[in-house]
Amino acid sequence: MDRFVEQEKPLLKTLPAEPFVLKHTAIAKVQKNYHIILGEDWHQYSVPYQLIGKQVKIIYDIEEVEVYLGLQRIAAHKRDCRKHGYTTLAEHMPEKHKKYHET
Repeated sequence: MDRFVEQEKPLLKTLPAEPFVLKHTAIAKVQKNYHIILGEDWHQYSVPYQLIGKQVKIIYDIEEVEVYLGLQRIAAHKRDCRKHGYTTLAEHMPEKHKKYHET
């Protein structure tokens, strides 16, 4: 105990102000509807439609979902834990879907 107080305690730093956030990873295939499914709550998140059929990596926590193709981040969404819901960004849609969505 004396050794700790004398030698190690002065070297300790304060704890970070923000708590550590645990990140999770998953692999998914981009579906025909240009969404990936996060299996934890079966919520679907859009990615650019050109990537249909590609395998991507999902890195997520309680607040955000990021989707990567190789080392490039291709999409970022605020996490939504609604079961079987959809989160879609207009810039991920093909032109025909954008027009349909506007009507």
